[in-house]
Amino acid sequence: GQTIKCWQGWAEEGSGEPGQVLASDEHGVVVACGSGLLRLTQLQKPGGKRLPVGDFLRGFPLAPGARFALPEA
Repeated sequence: GQTIKCWQGWAEEGSGEPGQVLASDEHGVVVACGSGLLRLTQLQKPGGKRLPVGDFLRGFPLAPGARFALPEA
C-alpha cells in the first residue's frame, strides 16, 4: 500500500508477470514488465531518502514473488 520511488535502474531481457518481483538482493530488485525486465538499483520509500538497493532492502524487504500494483488505465 506504499509508493516506492525508483531513482535508478536498467532494462534487462527476460519475462514474467508484469509487476512481479523476480529477484531481490544487493545487486537490485528485478521486476517483470510488459516487455522485458527492470533491475532497480536505487529506491526511496515515503518520507525516506534515496538509498542503494542493498540498504533499502535491509529496512524494507521485497521478496521474490511480491507484486507491485500496476497503475490504473
